[in-house]
Amino acid sequence: MLPQGPLFRKLLVFVGLGKVQDIMNMITPVQISPFSGTSLPLQFSDQDLSKTLLLAGMGTDTYDGTIKPQDLWKNNPNRDMNALNVLNIDFDLNKLLPLFTKMINSMERLAEEIGENGSKSFSTPLWDSNNLSTNSTIVLHNLGGCSMGKDRNHGVVDNFGRVYKGDGIALTDFYPNFYIIDGAIVPTSLGINSSLTISALAFRIAEKIVGLVDYLPVEAVVIGTETIYFPK
Repeated sequence: MLPQGPLFRKLLVFVGLGKVQDIMNMITPVQISPFSGTSLPLQFSDQDLSKTLLLAGMGTDTYDGTIKPQDLWKNNPNRDMNALNVLNIDFDLNKLLPLFTKMINSMERLAEEIGENGSKSFSTPLWDSNNLSTNSTIVLHNLGGCSMGKDRNHGVVDNFGRVYKGDGIALTDFYPNFYIIDGAIVPTSLGINSSLTISALAFRIAEKIVGLVDYLPVEAVVIGTETIYFPK
């Protein structure tokens, strides 16, 4: 059994940090008795989770960090494409402090009203405002990296995901039949779940590629002067 409290928060921390081995150690079946040869998998009881509420906060970050492949890995012609820990990440968590403080304050006010022990019921196992060096953040929808821009001096792709030529005669020249269609082309933090925005961009670019909306798995519905597309 996993008792409510420290072990549960510890598991959340391991999930946030991506410490696979530590997570496996926690969920590996444990021996009931060294002589019985019997083991039980880790279980969550109703009591463990009955008074647990996970809160998700969203906001617009500073979107000025960088993620780059390490040179020793990038320049190795025999590099392992599945290798981990090959990225150099440069991001100052201090810049997130005002945003996180605002979200935490809002959640504490909510906990004050609904928490069994008021605001003391609220905890942030992955974030300590007093010790940023030990913190970990989790990125669910990566944005940027191949941002849209009005020309190659301001982005990697145009508003239809077409990749600009680095040596084109015009700043807006792009490679034919070369598209990037995912969250990488979104040029800034959205402050909300980005799935629908990414999906809308993908449908728009797909329509541009095929030329006719009839090729897409959607149907057009005209409401007044507006055309809305719904899944078929």
